[in-house]
Amino acid sequence: MRTEPERGAGAHFTRFCVWVLVAVAALGALGYLPTRELAGGEAVDAMLAALVAVAVGSIVGGVPILIVQLSGRSKPTVALVAMAVRLLAVALVAAFLALVLELAVGPFLVWLALAYLALLVVDTRYAMTALGGS
Repeated sequence: MRTEPERGAGAHFTRFCVWVLVAVAALGALGYLPTRELAGGEAVDAMLAALVAVAVGSIVGGVPILIVQLSGRSKPTVALVAMAVRLLAVALVAAFLALVLELAVGPFLVWLALAYLALLVVDTRYAMTALGGS
């Protein structure tokens, strides 16, 4: 049987993952038509790849916070570690996708930046609530 902190931490992380997916879906829905009209069909592929890279990075970046929650110990630097892990994960996934897929570079970089900034709000909110900030 799981203890209460484990159950709460897992549920909190699951909600965070759902919010990441909701935010990515909203960005994709809002950006699809303008991206297609301004830059064409290849840009839509680049947009989707960038959204995937940032979503994976956000979810991976939330894992250090989950680990600290499950351990029950307070670790003041975990938010900084989570942001560094997020940045590294996004960079690695984005580099992999850019090398494997033939993406339009301009739209890919623009959408990486836009999605990264948009999901920074979701990530920060998760870190604050999970670590007892607000």
